[in-house]
Amino acid sequence: MVGEKAGSKHTKARDLGIRITAPEEFAELIEEYLPSEV
Repeated sequence: MVGEKAGSKHTKARDLGIRITAPEEFAELIEEYLPSEV
């Protein structure tokens, strides 16, 4: 997951073929694994 000003970490992750997601997309990906609100 990357936010604003990711810089060299974003570049290195992209070069390594690591999937890059925005915070909103990451939240959607993990939503089903989070406990429901009480």
